[in-house]
Amino acid sequence: MAGNIGSSGDLYFDEDDVLHFRYKESEYTSNKAVRELINSLEKSGIKTEVTKYTYDDLFKQQMIIYEEVKNYYGDESKLPKFELVSDIYEGKVKFSAESLDNNLLEKLMENHSNVLEFKLEKFNSTGVSEKSVMSNWNKLGAGLGILPPGGSCSVAGIAYKNGQYFF
Repeated sequence: MAGNIGSSGDLYFDEDDVLHFRYKESEYTSNKAVRELINSLEKSGIKTEVTKYTYDDLFKQQMIIYEEVKNYYGDESKLPKFELVSDIYEGKVKFSAESLDNNLLEKLMENHSNVLEFKLEKFNSTGVSEKSVMSNWNKLGAGLGILPPGGSCSVAGIAYKNGQYFF
């Protein structure tokens, strides 16, 4: 199977460093190349499992939801603070906001109830990171860790693990 597998499934490492391929059942039944890929992966010891949505599916829904929110408020400067995250483990687009008009929330839940999870949440406005660059990220590396006098920083990297992006 040549090309991008993103529309068929997702590869990821779990916390025990075991490689998984999560695929859509519809792709398995309709696409011979996907069936061959899954059989090959299973023979290689890679864990396979069925999912309803791939990351690509969730990300497309995430962008549709974002556009609906933006269009509702009419101007990006009027948008409330919010966060949209595609969670491949739960098969949901998680939407957190400090406040949201009830009419918009009802419309979003009506249009996207199969994939949307909403939560009111107060955001930390100071921008404090939850974990430092030098913390143990289970051997996940994303660029270079630099220790200049007076602090630390990292450069040139992006990584994806357990459904989260790291910069």
